[in-house]
Amino acid sequence: ALGALDAAGRRFDAAWRADLDRAVSAASARFDAGEGTLVELLDARRARVQALDEYETWRAERRLARARAARLAGRPIDERTLCDDHPGDAR
Repeated sequence: ALGALDAAGRRFDAAWRADLDRAVSAASARFDAGEGTLVELLDARRARVQALDEYETWRAERRLARARAARLAGRPIDERTLCDDHPGDAR
């Protein structure tokens, strides 16, 4: 399970975060220029929040899987187990 979560986390990289920001910036620029609607801007913002929520859910599931793996291996659950080491965690 931990391997599958780690593999799934590869999509949450710096380019992913930049794409989220770029999509909102583009929608905002279109709205400011009068070419986009408020609904489109809000949809872009909502999509960004939903994507970030998926990321936070993945992080929580990964920490839980790491804790379960440590417990099954008889290792203590310490800061190495619970601290995130994913590149997307550095904001």
